[in-house]
Amino acid sequence: MLKNSAHQAGSAQSIDIAKGNLYVTASGSTGSSYLKLISWSVAPDGTVTRRGDSGEQAREATNIRIVTVSGELFVTATRTAESKLKVVPWRVRSTGIIQRLADASPRRRRSVSSTSRCKARVLAVAGWSPSPG
Repeated sequence: MLKNSAHQAGSAQSIDIAKGNLYVTASGSTGSSYLKLISWSVAPDGTVTRRGDSGEQAREATNIRIVTVSGELFVTATRTAESKLKVVPWRVRSTGIIQRLADASPRRRRSVSSTSRCKARVLAVAGWSPSPG
């Protein structure tokens, strides 16, 4: 019998999920609209267990997408409170702990979507155009 995460997470919006080597990692905005990542293990019997989260490492975000780059490396693309694109790489350790790495923020964008191309994961930003100057 499969078992869900029950009450292991609070309210969330703009949820996305990606699979790594050991865990699946969910991204979403919290009740306070902050980006949060949560790592989950899924046992052979279907039991879902929360392993770690990103804590207070990110700020307000919407239109959240996550892709797997490698077994423990993930990238999120979000829209900030200032309507700017923010791309952030994250590492999910073997313990489930999530670590924010460096990030990049182009000046303007309209929407975010994620795709997979061949063996590599590609983050496709639809409709993004840099601000002049």
